[in-house]
Amino acid sequence: MKKTLIVLLLLTLSFQVVACNKTNTSQDDIESTNEKVVEETISPEEDAMWQQIFADKEDRENLITKITKFNVASDNRISITYDGVEREGLIFFPENVKGSPLLVMLHGSGMSMEEFIDMIKINDEATARGYTVLYLQAKTNPDDKTSVIQWNNGTGLNSNDDLGFIQAAALKAEEKYELDAYRTYVAGFSNGAFMVHTIAAEGNSTFEGFCSVAGDMQEHSWESKKEYIELSFLEIFGLKDDAVPSNAAGTAKFAQAPAIEDVMNYYGNTQKLTLHDPVSLSDKVIEYTYDSQESEFKVQCVAIKDCHHGWPEERLTTLNTNKYVLDFFDSLNK
Repeated sequence: MKKTLIVLLLLTLSFQVVACNKTNTSQDDIESTNEKVVEETISPEEDAMWQQIFADKEDRENLITKITKFNVASDNRISITYDGVEREGLIFFPENVKGSPLLVMLHGSGMSMEEFIDMIKINDEATARGYTVLYLQAKTNPDDKTSVIQWNNGTGLNSNDDLGFIQAAALKAEEKYELDAYRTYVAGFSNGAFMVHTIAAEGNSTFEGFCSVAGDMQEHSWESKKEYIELSFLEIFGLKDDAVPSNAAGTAKFAQAPAIEDVMNYYGNTQKLTLHDPVSLSDKVIEYTYDSQESEFKVQCVAIKDCHHGWPEERLTTLNTNKYVLDFFDSLNK
C-alpha cells in the first residue's frame, strides 16, 4: 500500500501540473472538469481505496510521534517509551543493516521475549538471510498487575494500545536504522498470532507481509475489517488446534470467531486473488495458495493434520516451520 500511495501522489501531482499549464482554461472550467472526472471514474471500490490509503498515511505519521524513546543497549535490549508508557524489545541485526528487511516477532500469552526466542530458535537463520529481527514484549493489564502477560487484540484482554505500539515500534526501527520500508513484516505465535490478524484487519500499512502461527482473527476485528487491503499473509495451523476454529476440522460451528478458511478467503478475495488447488507437501501438510499475475501480493494457508496448538515441530509434523516462514517472506522480497 505504501507503493500505491507514492504512485497516486505522483499521478495527482502530474494532473495538477497539466491543469496549471492550460492557461486558457478558467478555474471554474477546471473545477467543473474535475468534478465530472471524479463522478465518471471513481467507483465505490476506488473510493474506499483512496480513503484507506490517506487514512493509513495520517495514522503512520501520528503513531511515530508517540515514540519518545528508542534506546538500544549493548545486549540488544531496547527501552521504548510509547505514548508515555515504558515498553521493551530485543533487536538483532544482519551483517548489512542498512536497507535490510525488518521482521517483527510477537510471542504468545504468558511468555517473555526471551522464552519465545528460545522456543522457536529462528533468530540465527533470519539474520543470516539478511533480516533485522525485532522482538517486542507484551504487558500485563495496567488495571490488574496480577493478570497474564498478553497482547491486547481487541477482545478486552487489557487496555494496552498494542495495535499502535507494534506499528510505531516498527516504523521507528525503519527510521533509526534506515531499513527497507517496503519489506517490513510481522509474525506471531498463539496470542501473538491473533494480534497479527488484528493488525492486518485494523492496522495501517506499516507491514507488507504477515504470518500467523496458531492464530485466528477475533470476532471484533472480523466485524470491523477493512474493505480495501494490500498485503501478503501466511497462516499455519493444526487441524486439532481448538484455538483456531476451522470448517475442515468441524470446530468453526462452535466458535464466535470466524472460521480460519473464511479469514483466508477475506485476505484473498478482497484483493481479487485466485485460490489454486491445494498442494500436499507431505501426508500431513496441505498448502493453499491465493495469488494473481496482476498482483505482487499472495496469501497462503498451511493446514497440518494431527497437529495441536503450538509452533509445529518438523519431527512431528514434517514441516520445517522456521524455514517455511522465512521462505514465504523471502518470496515477497523479489
